[in-house]
Amino acid sequence: MGLYPLLHDNTCYLLAADFDKGSWQDEVKAMSKACTEYGIPHAVEISRSGNGAHLWIFFDDKAPANEARLLGFGLRDKAMEVYPNLSFDSYDRLFPNQDILPEGGFGNLIALPLQREARQTGNSSFVDADLHVIKDQWQHLSQIKKLSTLALNQLLSKISPNASLMSEQDVTDTLPPWEVTAKPKPLVLENPPQQITITLASHIYFEVKALPSALLARLRRLASFSNPVFFKTQALRLSTHGIPRFISCGRIERGYLALPRGLLICNEI
Repeated sequence: MGLYPLLHDNTCYLLAADFDKGSWQDEVKAMSKACTEYGIPHAVEISRSGNGAHLWIFFDDKAPANEARLLGFGLRDKAMEVYPNLSFDSYDRLFPNQDILPEGGFGNLIALPLQREARQTGNSSFVDADLHVIKDQWQHLSQIKKLSTLALNQLLSKISPNASLMSEQDVTDTLPPWEVTAKPKPLVLENPPQQITITLASHIYFEVKALPSALLARLRRLASFSNPVFFKTQALRLSTHGIPRFISCGRIERGYLALPRGLLICNEI
């Protein structure tokens, strides 16, 4: 059994994040930590296959889908600071995945938890912070609090100004060109490193362990940009399945963050 979270009036009662890559355990723990930091009630569920997880946030009333997803982007942004290896592909794994219901469609489908056959193997079940299955599933579910509309608005006011990629208004045609490509606000670190070694070769290389997590996440975002094809497709009320929301040109390999050399021209690193 599954659920289409996006309603006909472009609202939703829940937000879910899907993690199904090789490091899904670390990724869902990072987003759960971000939720805890902002005081957001949530539940983590191991998927039916056992090779992934869902993080659920429930609202006490219908919330506009675009606001719910902005919250999801902000939490993913914060999770990237906790776990720098978090892939930008994870931004495409939110439910609902669009703020406007596609013409003639239902949006994206997510499997419901607590499915009998999967539960017999310990999957499709809610888990604790260490990803251990909770004994009394129904009691746990009944105790999960819902996020109020007021709390959602307050959270967006905290998260939105600090995220460089999550707000879709940054890529719309309503803004002047200089605002669409504007640099994010300066990053202020509590304990900045005294010295950072940068190697200029085929790419610009930074040693990952020498960078604070917040700085590492900001550098990764410098090499990422919104995919115009995604937003044009969404504006036409067509399905965006398989179209990435963000395109990233940076990568982490063998303990180093590799960024394109072109960033030296267009950014101050």
